[in-house]
Amino acid sequence: MTRCYSLHRTQQRQHTSPSSYFIDEQTRTNTIDEIKQQRAEITQKYPNFMTALNAYFPGSLLMSEFFFLAHDATTNLGFTDENTIGLAAVCRDGITDGCMDEIIKYYGKPFNCSSLAGFVTIGNTGLASAMTDVPIDPKDGKRRFVFVAMPHIAVSEDGKIGHCKRNGVNKEGNVCSILDGISSELQSGKLNVELNRKDVEQSLVRQRVLAELSYGERPQLEELTKVASDIIAKDVDDLLTRNLDLKAYSYVVITGIQIHGPDDIDWVFPNKLWHVSNHYVGSNDRTHVTLKDINSLSSGK
Repeated sequence: MTRCYSLHRTQQRQHTSPSSYFIDEQTRTNTIDEIKQQRAEITQKYPNFMTALNAYFPGSLLMSEFFFLAHDATTNLGFTDENTIGLAAVCRDGITDGCMDEIIKYYGKPFNCSSLAGFVTIGNTGLASAMTDVPIDPKDGKRRFVFVAMPHIAVSEDGKIGHCKRNGVNKEGNVCSILDGISSELQSGKLNVELNRKDVEQSLVRQRVLAELSYGERPQLEELTKVASDIIAKDVDDLLTRNLDLKAYSYVVITGIQIHGPDDIDWVFPNKLWHVSNHYVGSNDRTHVTLKDINSLSSGK
């Protein structure tokens, strides 16, 4: 049974941004070994979970692995402990703490852009507020941040998609309940597309999802979650492109799907990762960010 806990990890850092995380060579080596060992143990202990994960979300990484590799990539792009802040857009659900904890671990306490299902609804005003927290690098005058944006889903130990038993509740629940509700409405053929002022966020998520679907599409939860991730990536890109002057800002956007698995261990299905900077001439001011394979890494590399 997948059990999702709303607990803060013991390694969560309580400081404010910018971050002060440093990986020495021994810590790096130990982290890589721990990731490889944990994956091997889960593969052996939960074969049905791994079968479902690989079938529906191929290429998924342990969340600890994903953020370790993402931090390695952003460090190589010049996003250091001293000059970078994190921004986070995840679902308001407490079981997404695992993702938030990893952001805190590597990028310091982030500006919280979270909404239902991880959709980005902060708008121009919210972004302007977030940018006041972004540090100015004295070396080049640039302000740097890493924006992590992810919806979430669960996979039970027996391979059921969307199933999760929450701590203290003696029955399974659906994750993400917001997207699951929309998927159920699509299957039934009955949707309320009006803006409900007593349920504003859910109405906005429903409207935004429907705007991206073709007429007659009725995606199941796992496919709808992928659609949501694409929408969130697009909306983050539009928001940042529309508002930020690249003479002043450089940033990385990290998107994917947070997956809650057995033993309170989270995974990530990577989506789009990109770096935006005015240093990229003739390439729309951006480049795709590729994560390394954990098996290719060793101490000092």
